[in-house]
Amino acid sequence: MNLTFEVREGLKKHDKQRVRSIEADVVDLGDLIAYHCHDLDDGLRAGLLDMRDVGRVKLWQEINRYIESKHERPDEAVKVKMGIRLLMNRLVGDLISETTKNIKRFAIKKPSDFERAGAEVVCFSALVKKKVAELRRFLMDQLYHHYRVVRMTEKGKRFIQEMFRVYVSTPAQLPTDVASRTKKNGLHRAVCDYIAGMTDRFALDEHARLFEPYERV
Repeated sequence: MNLTFEVREGLKKHDKQRVRSIEADVVDLGDLIAYHCHDLDDGLRAGLLDMRDVGRVKLWQEINRYIESKHERPDEAVKVKMGIRLLMNRLVGDLISETTKNIKRFAIKKPSDFERAGAEVVCFSALVKKKVAELRRFLMDQLYHHYRVVRMTEKGKRFIQEMFRVYVSTPAQLPTDVASRTKKNGLHRAVCDYIAGMTDRFALDEHARLFEPYERV
């Protein structure tokens, strides 16, 4: 399913087996950059976010000043397209720069050096970290808690819960290849894996096949 950064991050926090490593920290912050930029882009394109509101975010102000210095009166669509790309480049560049400094500072040459560092190694600079936190608060308040987003999130949860209950209560409705995995992995695990592998479109169609009386099965 197409989940926002906040939902994905919440799910990851439940993984008790996660082991801290420099690679894992790079992936985590890479995800943060990608999801924040894509969520901001999606919110603007869907009309859930207003450019005037986004314009109060310091990172966007910085990007906007650069765009206006290079382009005379760019239209809103151009600002959004260029802005998202520049925002991603800005955050990636800062992350690489600050992490490189820290690797040299802590003389990190092997995994054990990273574990012994006792401080953040993979991170943004202090100034950019504050700006990213502001962007995250903005997305939380203006996008993730937007009533239309909440409605779609809750609708998606209901669809998943309903399909799960149907498959578990009547396993005979499972496709043959999925049903064959229940003996090895257990019914609940097989159903979870099946639903997790669905695209948004397939999940909607499958829900209709299971619950709509006139839908072909």
